Amino acid sequence: GKPMKVLTCSELLHLHRTTFGLKSGSGSDSVFSDLNNGAVLVIEGCEILFRDGYAADNIINYLLFQIRRVTTMFIFICQGVLHSGSVLALSPIQKSLFSHFHFILKLQK
Repeated sequence: GKPMKVLTCSELLHLHRTTFGLKSGSGSDSVFSDLNNGAVLVIEGCEILFRDGYAADNIINYLLFQIRRVTTMFIFICQGVLHSGSVLALSPIQKSLFSHFHFILKLQK
């Protein structure tokens, strides 16, 4: 198997703020350091990226940059349901991230 990294979206947001707020050069960049080696990145709690009025544009831009840069598989896990009306109401940057999803699975509890 491939190596796997699992983190929550909240952890990724915190690492992103730490890295780019303090210009430390570590943080979220270290999360992506192994990914060109074929690791799988699982991000849980991604529903906050698609919430109305939530200012996640910077982290979404950063995720889009990483998706284009690395040769790995990203798995985004959202709790709840995105209805078609919710998808239509997404901001342009949210729609851009959503358009990168190749498969969307709805798992029954």
